[in-house]
Amino acid sequence: MKFIQSLTIVLLTVGCAVTGSISGELLHGPVVEHSDTASKKVSVVFYRENSNDTKNVPTVFVDDQVVASFLPGEYRQIKISHNSVKLRVATRGEVVSKGASQVLHLPKNSITYVEILKTNNTLFSSKIVTEDQGKKALQKLDRTSNIINRYVNRSTLRTDLLFGFNSAKLRASAYPELDKLVHKIKTHTNQTDSIKIAGHTDRIGDAGFNKKLSVKRAKAVANYFAKKGMNQSIEIKGYGSERPVTTNCKGELSPRLIQCLQPDRRVEIEY
Repeated sequence: MKFIQSLTIVLLTVGCAVTGSISGELLHGPVVEHSDTASKKVSVVFYRENSNDTKNVPTVFVDDQVVASFLPGEYRQIKISHNSVKLRVATRGEVVSKGASQVLHLPKNSITYVEILKTNNTLFSSKIVTEDQGKKALQKLDRTSNIINRYVNRSTLRTDLLFGFNSAKLRASAYPELDKLVHKIKTHTNQTDSIKIAGHTDRIGDAGFNKKLSVKRAKAVANYFAKKGMNQSIEIKGYGSERPVTTNCKGELSPRLIQCLQPDRRVEIEY
């Protein structure tokens, strides 16, 4: 007996595109990459069959992140590091608050095929199909869905909470906050191949010292990530006081000025 799950979901938000390439076994049509057994990732292929409707374009969201928009005859494969995700489908132009998500459970080390269907003049739904159905549909498709990466995920951590004064040694009290970020990156829907870590200081003190300190602090966070099993490529930068985010902190050195400049003392992580 065939098990088919239909999902009709409506939402529009700005998200981060999956930009990984499609490569692997040729399924008598588009090239589709198989899941990596060693990393226990799951893989989903979304597709929309050919039609004459190019006016209405469905956008697919996984865990509220845009993964693709589909013109007729396009497909897209994404890799996911966990097997329980929220799936939404929206027509371009619909509001963020409209619709609701449903949870999609995906088997590990496999490819799940999901067809994007038009349900009326403007609405779309998604339907899980069998592997045979998916492969047969892909034989007729030869275009991948391309989408511009609209933003980079960024987390900002206060260095005052991570380190002691003029120190690049992580406080033990910083570990829970860093562990939350490690978990967030590891379970991020759109697979993260690289991480950028940038250290920043305020303008107080010697510029050369601040630059070196910002590099050391970024490196300390990178080393912690490595110890937690983060195997992505990590780029480290130290900007010292070159890139402040405060604009109205004035006056001579004082506790008030130090407090005002706190947002400048930070470590930024992009992934």
